[in-house]
Amino acid sequence: MLTCLVGVFFLGGCMEESVLVDRKALSEGGKFITLPLADAPGEQADGSGKVVTGAIAAELLKQPNVKLFEVGQSKLTEALEATGFDAMDINDPIVAAELGRKLGAQFVVTGEVIHYAPEKQATSGTFWIFHGGKTISRYWICLHVRIVRAADGKIVYAGHGSAVSQEGYAAAAEQTCEQAFRQLEYILRGKNQFGV
Repeated sequence: MLTCLVGVFFLGGCMEESVLVDRKALSEGGKFITLPLADAPGEQADGSGKVVTGAIAAELLKQPNVKLFEVGQSKLTEALEATGFDAMDINDPIVAAELGRKLGAQFVVTGEVIHYAPEKQATSGTFWIFHGGKTISRYWICLHVRIVRAADGKIVYAGHGSAVSQEGYAAAAEQTCEQAFRQLEYILRGKNQFGV
C-alpha cells in the first residue's frame, strides 16, 4: 500500500492529526502553489494566515524538486471566478485541485491555522535578599496542512506542526512549518521517516 499513516498524539494542547503520505505521488516533486490561509480564530490572530502562508512558501522553497509558483490575489480571484467558486471554498480538495489546474500547478498546498496566540508566563527568583520576577512572552502556532494533487483532487500529504517560540511569531511559524513538512522533505530527498 502506497499510503501510510504515522502516529496520532496530543501536543501542547493542539491535537495532531495523522500524517498522510502518498510517497509515489510526491516522489518526483513538481509545480506547487500555496493557497492563502485564513486567519486563526481570535482577536490576537489578525494577519496570522498571511504570516503562516509566507512561512509555508519559505519551507517549500527549501525542498528539492519543488517548483513553487506565487499566486497573486488577482490571479487567484480570476481563477476562482472561472471555476464558479469563492474564497470560502478553497480548503475543499476538489476546489483546490480545480484551482491548481487553472493555474498550471501539479500540487496545491492548503490548510488551516488552528492556533495563533501569545502566552505569558510569570517567573520569579530570589538572589540573596532580593526577590524579583519577570514575565516571559511566548508565541504559539498550530497548523494543519494538506497537499492536493491537481489532476484528481486526491490529498497526497497531510501534516501537522505546532511550535512555541520566545522570538516571536515569525520564528514560531518557521518551526511549525518545518514540523508540518518534515515527512515531505524525507520523501523528496529519498529518505525514510528516520532520515536515512
